Amino acid sequence: MRLTTTAPLFALLLTIGCGENVQQAPPTPATGTSGQPAAPTNTAADDWHNTDTLFTIMGGVQGKVVADLFAGDGYYTWKLIDAGARVIAIDDDPKSIAALEQEKKARGIGDDRLLLRVTPAGTPGLLANEADMVLCTRPYLTINDRQAFFTQVRQGLKPPRRVFIVDFLTEQTPVGPPMDQRAGQEMVMEEMSTFGFTDIGAYSKTLPYRFVLFAQDFQEVGD
Repeated sequence: MRLTTTAPLFALLLTIGCGENVQQAPPTPATGTSGQPAAPTNTAADDWHNTDTLFTIMGGVQGKVVADLFAGDGYYTWKLIDAGARVIAIDDDPKSIAALEQEKKARGIGDDRLLLRVTPAGTPGLLANEADMVLCTRPYLTINDRQAFFTQVRQGLKPPRRVFIVDFLTEQTPVGPPMDQRAGQEMVMEEMSTFGFTDIGAYSKTLPYRFVLFAQDFQEVGD
């Protein structure tokens, strides 16, 4: 098993290259129905989401089948679509999926680009080997029975079973969930290693206020 932690931005630049500009946002808002932190109500909302950097960390999403777990209001769903991904947006709130369905129709997007799925709470709702990668932006500690959940996630992924978890740092930030819903990246890495993933690491200084953890099955260089 390989566990790695990368902190400074220049380490990421060695392989993929990215940049960002952090701006101040309003005080910490409440989370939404799917546990997602609400975006600050200003025109600089994208400054802290910084999806371009996130998708670069993910190795690019164009043409990939990406499962957006706990899709909520669809912020990441639409960003993934705009970046060229084929998306499976999943949520346990029927109202969230109904709103996404309405927006999907308004945008004229077909099932070949976006599938919407309501699932029972605590289940990822993926078919076997259905997705190339998974994006989870819900606070990690709010996921019940994580052992069962991520075991099912693994079954829904094609090798090397890439999972990307975005969560807030365990420090006060202008946006994000309450402190008791924030998990340290070392704790998340350790748990993911018990769920069957053998190649695990985290970038802690590439997105404002958050870390990005990746977990997958180990691959030899060149695979």
